[in-house]
Amino acid sequence: MSKLFLGRSLSSGVLQTKLCENIIFSKQGIDTFREAVSSKSLPKFRKVNKLEKGITNYSVLVPFVSPNGKEEELHLLYTKRAAFLRYHSREICFPGGKVEENETLEIAALRETREELSIPEESVQIIASLQPVPTRKGKGIVTPLVGIVKGHNYYKTMH
Repeated sequence: MSKLFLGRSLSSGVLQTKLCENIIFSKQGIDTFREAVSSKSLPKFRKVNKLEKGITNYSVLVPFVSPNGKEEELHLLYTKRAAFLRYHSREICFPGGKVEENETLEIAALRETREELSIPEESVQIIASLQPVPTRKGKGIVTPLVGIVKGHNYYKTMH
């Protein structure tokens, strides 16, 4: 089974990670990761990857990127919200937002990633849906989707 160890924080808004045994980019690595985060292996909260009726649904992308195509080295891409923002200023976060009417969780996360980080939808491969969590005030549900960004120079986008 693959194990993910978080490494040092990089100033560019990327958290470097190291993988042991399987590489997540390989089919075997992706399958192992999906199994590790499947609803069978996580505590029950609600059905994964399903919109809840009557509450506000949000989705975020947890993007892993590989600089220069080096598959043995993955980085976790995140953003830091600006100080002048009214809500959640200066917080570390993942790209994402509200799921609009007639959108799926995946479409919303990919749209928000394009809007916030200029990473096109076709550059992201969604590999898993993690357990949804309630928002701080309990008025919504946030569903994290794990994806791998391929074929996009994210360092160039960020600078």
